[in-house]
Amino acid sequence: SCDPEEPMLTCRRPPSRAHPNRFFILLLLLAPFLSLTDGREHSSRGGVKKKNSSSSSRDGALVFLHVGKAGGGTIRDVMGQLAVPPGLFSICHTSLCPDRVSSSAAILINVRDPIDRFVSFFEWRNLILCRAAGDRRRRDFNGQTRKNPATSCRATNPSERRMIDSYGGNKTRLAEALLADDPAIASKARKDLASLGHHTGLAGFLGSHRTHEAVLSPPSRVFAAVLEPPFPFTALVADAMVAAICHAAMRTKANPHPRVDMSVCHRAMSRRNATKTPSALVFHSSKPRSGTGAPTSPAAEPLSELGQRAIAQVYAEDYQLIARLAKVGCAAAVESSGSRGSDRSKANQVARTTSTECSAALNSIIDRRRRLLPPPL
Repeated sequence: SCDPEEPMLTCRRPPSRAHPNRFFILLLLLAPFLSLTDGREHSSRGGVKKKNSSSSSRDGALVFLHVGKAGGGTIRDVMGQLAVPPGLFSICHTSLCPDRVSSSAAILINVRDPIDRFVSFFEWRNLILCRAAGDRRRRDFNGQTRKNPATSCRATNPSERRMIDSYGGNKTRLAEALLADDPAIASKARKDLASLGHHTGLAGFLGSHRTHEAVLSPPSRVFAAVLEPPFPFTALVADAMVAAICHAAMRTKANPHPRVDMSVCHRAMSRRNATKTPSALVFHSSKPRSGTGAPTSPAAEPLSELGQRAIAQVYAEDYQLIARLAKVGCAAAVESSGSRGSDRSKANQVARTTSTECSAALNSIIDRRRRLLPPPL
């Protein structure tokens, strides 16, 4: 029998009674009318290439490193506003992709203050994961909770739920445990932090130190989309996205890429210039809308000063990268002076310029947290 509350755990399909030989005969009869690729797809040259949900990941021209709880959903919305072709960006979110980072022509990455991000992902996981007792929401096993945590909760991470409950659902208790005098408590807290969804930061997504140097050396292949109020997030996203597309197009001029060329660059620039970006206010999914009835965190107060210091230490490398991105990771694509007028030899040229607003937003993060960071930041 099936438990309607836990269909993925207790429901089983009855065994098929079809005779295997009959099935095989039917398959042979239908074979001329079927295209059976066994999980692969045929290339235009007759070879076989491995199928991937992100088509451009096969060649790594453009990569979007979607850091959790840093406005990634808004970035996907801006892709639609700019009419970015589907599959143009290979998206890395739930797992890391060091090979794609190393081989990409341009990397778009969303950036947010690590302390703010910790608060956001802790509260988000505390909200969406089903509580052991007293949670009357529908159990979800298919990843749909994020759409409406007021009516459903994620039931697939019981160990993560128990870990959060062991700190009383209080982010400050977890953060302060990182600096506990008892090494065992501090070590456990670090492991617990690493078990939270969305814990991976900039350094983790960008890979090894060698990769950091390779992709950040001028001209940087990394383009930062910065979430830092009160700076206009959607405008910063659009600038970074267009700059990444145009950078990739210019880099592949000598060896044209099947998906990224200057026409894609100019189209994105045109859409950016014509589209009015929405308000800079961004709704964060970690904060349930009023009146939803969804359980809220019992520890909604701000993270303590000691807790902030602890998280700043854990994400020290992220803060170093933010300071560096402020110098090399902020760019915008603009029409060069030869793009207008009678000089057709320079028509359709694109220049890369520094986005001062992006740099200011990244420096704002460093300035807000400077008291918690070691020099020279």
